[in-house]
Amino acid sequence: MNAWAQRHREALESALEDGETLHGAERVVAAKRRRPDRRLPRGGFVIGVTDRRIVIWRSSTWLSRPLDVVRSWSLHEGVTLSAAPLGRLHLLLPDRSVVTLRPFGGRSVRHLAR
Repeated sequence: MNAWAQRHREALESALEDGETLHGAERVVAAKRRRPDRRLPRGGFVIGVTDRRIVIWRSSTWLSRPLDVVRSWSLHEGVTLSAAPLGRLHLLLPDRSVVTLRPFGGRSVRHLAR
């Protein structure tokens, strides 16, 4: 897990279910949405991957602190994170829409891809 996620580990893990393990979390911005999903926050947010699901947190404006969970999908629902060019991620949602996520802060977020 990166240094940012380590600093915010307590806030991130407080939203998890009992026995759920956080594998990684990053600050991201939705760069491009095909068939926009209104369930995702506008602008920047935090995406995390656990052993059971993919979780989206609303984040504070300036420091991107994780605030509250706005959406999550079980890994069995068909949600996929895949590596994209330039250190980005593609989030494939259950309705087969694709959201391209770019890193907030300049580093790659491809390590979250499963």
